[in-house]
Amino acid sequence: MIMYDYTMKQKKVDMLSRSELIRMAADDIKLCNLCSARLDAACPVPGKGNCEARVVILGRNPGAQENKLIEPFVGPAGKKLDEFLNIIELSRQDVYITNLVKCYTKNNREPQYDEIKTCRFLLDLEISIIRPSLIIGLGEEACDSMVYCSSSSSRQKFFIVENKDIEIEYLFTPTRHPSAALRNGRFNNEFLDDARWIKSFLNEANNNIPHHDLLTNILT
Repeated sequence: MIMYDYTMKQKKVDMLSRSELIRMAADDIKLCNLCSARLDAACPVPGKGNCEARVVILGRNPGAQENKLIEPFVGPAGKKLDEFLNIIELSRQDVYITNLVKCYTKNNREPQYDEIKTCRFLLDLEISIIRPSLIIGLGEEACDSMVYCSSSSSRQKFFIVENKDIEIEYLFTPTRHPSAALRNGRFNNEFLDDARWIKSFLNEANNNIPHHDLLTNILT
């Protein structure tokens, strides 16, 4: 088991394929019962997607549909997320989708600080394997936990994140959560506008317009 390896280094990724490591991580995540969030969940929900992805999509925690199917973003919010990805000209097969907290919380309550803190090493484990260039944070909790920013006031900005524990640097950009976009017309417009903004930067990076090296790496 690799569940408690907080500092997975690149050499370990080289020893096994990323797909093997992600499968092992998913098995470990499903066994986790370290915090109170597990009490309401049928099973912790690991991330899913392309283990070679340059882009990771990060939500808050699974909802009722995700808790039932043990897969991230499969309910109405998932359909809205697909719309967001379509604007960027990416699909679920191109990205890796996961959550800050892996367990459903009853009545979709916000995860508590200790639950987020306890679950963070599982997210770091996934990131250490995927090694993305860009993480797109969905909603306040994901954004605040990762870079202490707001999904509203910090929209359309890139933050450079250096995680020394797992020896990785990546870009982070915040946006609204797709659930919020479904409930509020203004949030929906902002959510989709953010997708267009991200796409414009990816196009520029792909056309070798100078930006941070990590941005250039996303589509190359």
